[in-house]
Parts: sequence; C-alpha cells; structure tokens
Amino acid sequence: MKKLPYLILIIILGFVSTIKGQSNKNIVKEIDKYLINKFNKKDAGASVLIAKKGKILYKKGFGLANQEWQIPINSKTVFQIGSITKPFTALCILQLAEKGKLSLQDSIQKFIPSFPYKDNTITIEHLLTHTSGIKEYLNLEHKNPFILRSDLKPIEVIDFFKNESLSFIPGAKFSYSNSGYFLLGAIIEEVSKLSYADYVKKYIFEPSDMQNSFYGDNFKVIPNRASCYTKASGKLRKGDYWSMTIPYSAGALLSTAEDLFKWQQALLGNKLLGEEWLKKAVSGYKLTDGSISAHGYGWFVDFIDINGSSTIAHSGGISEFNSLFMYLPEEDIQVIVLSNYGETKVDEITIDLAQLTKGDKLNGTKLSKAIKEKYKGTYESIVAGKKKSIQIYELEKRLVLDTGEWRFEMLPITEAKFQMKNARPVITLEFINDDSGKIKFITKQEQEVFEWIKIN
Repeated sequence: MKKLPYLILIIILGFVSTIKGQSNKNIVKEIDKYLINKFNKKDAGASVLIAKKGKILYKKGFGLANQEWQIPINSKTVFQIGSITKPFTALCILQLAEKGKLSLQDSIQKFIPSFPYKDNTITIEHLLTHTSGIKEYLNLEHKNPFILRSDLKPIEVIDFFKNESLSFIPGAKFSYSNSGYFLLGAIIEEVSKLSYADYVKKYIFEPSDMQNSFYGDNFKVIPNRASCYTKASGKLRKGDYWSMTIPYSAGALLSTAEDLFKWQQALLGNKLLGEEWLKKAVSGYKLTDGSISAHGYGWFVDFIDINGSSTIAHSGGISEFNSLFMYLPEEDIQVIVLSNYGETKVDEITIDLAQLTKGDKLNGTKLSKAIKEKYKGTYESIVAGKKKSIQIYELEKRLVLDTGEWRFEMLPITEAKFQMKNARPVITLEFINDDSGKIKFITKQEQEVFEWIKIN
C-alpha cells in the first residue's frame, strides 16, 4: 500500500499510472457479463458507471426504476444517494473556509449559539471528521413514532439531540456521525445566508453541470426519479417514506451516475476547490493520541483495499436506496453504483467492478470447502487487557466473523486475507503460518493490530 502523501501527490499533479492487463474492450465484456448475472431485468436494480482516465468506460442500467410502470433504469435515473451527501456538505464547508468566511477551528457555537458547550470545545473540523463525540440523533428514541415522516426545521432537529452528553472528548476517536453533518448544514446556512439546498445548487451542481441533481423534496416533480423497494415475506414492497428534512445535509441529496461522474471531474479539475483544500479533504485526520483516522473531510480514505490500490470512497443508504462512490487515484478509476433495492450488495459489486476495471481477476470469489472448514472455529485474543473471543462460521455459504456484538461477512481478497464487509473504518483479517501448528490470524483496524489464536 502506498503512503497517503504519495496518494495526494497523484491527485494534485494528475499523474496516472499505466493500467496493465486486459484491453478496455475485453474489460467491458467482463463487466457486462458480471452485471447481467447480478441483476434481474424485472426486479429493482442499479445504475452503474465506470470511468478510467477521465473518460466513461461503461454506463448501463439494470432492473426497473419503477415497478408500477415497468420503467427501466438507465444512467440518467435519479436516485436518493443518502450519505454520499456528506462529501458535498464537506465541500461546501471547505469552499467557505477557502474564501475566509469561516475557520475549521471555529467553535460550532459561533454559528449555532444555542448548542451547549458541554465543557469541551467542539470545532467545525470535529464535525467534518466524525470526531465530535456528539450522539447520533438517528439512534435516539423519540416519542413520535412517525418522526421520520415529519417535516421539521433544522433547529427543531438540533434541539432534539443538542442536550445529549458527549460519547467522548472531541478529537479523541472516530465515530461516524449524522449529527455532525446535520450541524454542518446549519452552519452553511448561517455563513452563506442561503438555504443548504440553494448553496449546493449554486456552488456545486451548476459549476459541475449537474443538471439532474437535486436537494430532496418529496413533493417536487423530478423527471426520471426512481422509487425504492425491498422484500418482505418474499414479496416486493416499496421502501419507507422519509421526510427529507430529517437527513438534511447528512443525506438528503439526489443525483445520477452521470452527474456524480461530472462532479468528480470538476473536483479533480479544481473547478470547485483549490489543490490545497482538496488535499485536506482526502487526508486522514490525526486524533489526539497521534493515530490517523481513515476519514478525512467528507471522505473515507483507504477504507477498502482493492488488491493493494488506494481508494477514496463514500457509501450511502436511505430507506431502501443504497449506493457506493469509489475512486482509485493511482489508476484514475471511478466506480459508481446506485441502487433502488435494499438487498443489492453494493459494496461487493463495487469492489468486484474495480478489480475487473483494473484488469485483475476477481479475488476470493470461491473458497474451497477445506479452506472454510480450516478457518471455522472460536478464536481468542487479549484486547485492552482483557481476554476476548470471536467466532468464525459459515452462513449462507459465506464465512462470517461474529464478535457477539457485531457480525461481519468476510470478503476474501486471497485465500488467506479478508476484508470485513461494511466495517467502518476498514478491518482486514489475515491468516498467518504458525510453526507450532496452531491456526491464527491477525486483524488490523486503523493503527490497531491484534493476534487471534484458534482454541477449538
């Protein structure tokens, strides 16, 4: 894995390494074959766009955007992108900082005076990097069971969670926070004197020529907007209704695969932000203990390993929409998957597509029965001075790691190395040879490394 400073240098200078392997024509055939096997034409599906060296290599829709009218998905289908909104929100803040209208070290109370200090200084930077310690408002119980359907003003949502105690001292650790990005939306409005929706449209959508991107509005007629679906008791049903005032600047934007490609090109061309600030956006944040978080300003950095290639990415999920935007800067490869079906394995598909686009063979798609049996069992390690145990077992023909509190599907990179699906920050697991004959593996998450030994 190349070090982060080199990764940033590649972005800034626009240097692109030569992609070896298959020709683009063969790669496109492999991609198309792979995706046809993943999606049924009559089900909800996805819009997929893949670009290489700044040019679209592949774009295609699979499945239906609307079941009632049997309308197919294409590259112009509009999806709710959920938390992919967060890099847009971070970009708005960085634009305001670049213009000198705020400092990332400003206390949030400078712009939201009603927010309690909680005996700690909480800065804009803490919000950007998910290190504020502010409780997650979407996890708090509310007396109104239909709160997600209610149209509220930003300050009403902030009032709901502002008096909760901090989970940790700001800057001490990473904890993914919709609350932090909701507060950033309120700060954008206070500083710019524009609504969040108007600011994003004026300073991001329009300069990027994103003509099919919108702030969420359930009452507005939006051409080509997809409906979302899931399955209950084996039958297809529509996803739950959300008022877009609830996710707000943490997850309310809508876009298309083509528009997200335009946005990435505008970013890389420094049309939206200068080089210095773009570098900050994709640099891991240093915590108070000196360790580096896998999250920068709006982006996860190397939270997914594509055969040793660096990645900059963000996923999104709201109602039954789920999506992933991934960029491989060293190869200048961009993979966008937007789905309107809650069961779509977006992470797995995006990782596979990135591998195919690089010209690599898909890794770990078939583990032998003998390998699975070898790895299954109970393992122990010493974590924070205490003995901990985890289990590895097979579920629906896939290996999973179960901590008792969390269960992760193990995505094979090789027969010995795995990545935990949907773990944020990324967790890798690698089985290693032991001269004593014991089966063991090591796990890595950010700066932490643990050795686990099989006990049965």
